[in-house]
Amino acid sequence: ADVLLWRNKKVSGAILAGLTIIWFLFEVAEFHLVTLLSYILLFTMAILTLWMLSIIGNYVDTLNLFYIVVLCFETLPGLYERHRNEVDNLAAKLYRDSQKLYIKFEHNVLNKIPRGPAKQNKYY
Repeated sequence: ADVLLWRNKKVSGAILAGLTIIWFLFEVAEFHLVTLLSYILLFTMAILTLWMLSIIGNYVDTLNLFYIVVLCFETLPGLYERHRNEVDNLAAKLYRDSQKLYIKFEHNVLNKIPRGPAKQNKYY
């Protein structure tokens, strides 16, 4: 009731401004809800990525991080070439395990989601 009676002017003004922006986006700028949600999701992902990079930057100096990346680029291809069979076997094992995990997920979760019959397309 305080918001509707404008007793708390900051909250009431913020709500009015937010609703005005939403109205402007949908009516004047002709945004669609899916487009707006995708933009919000992209913005959130960019913010989270920058936040993670700032956390990493707090613990590791930029020059050290650059050195570690260059060191990995220089040594990992040679190590892979030398131990190709072991790495390929490990990758194949990880792939099989992930396939088993997905089959289990599909059986326990996805198959329990009710689905209606698929609509037939009359143009084909």
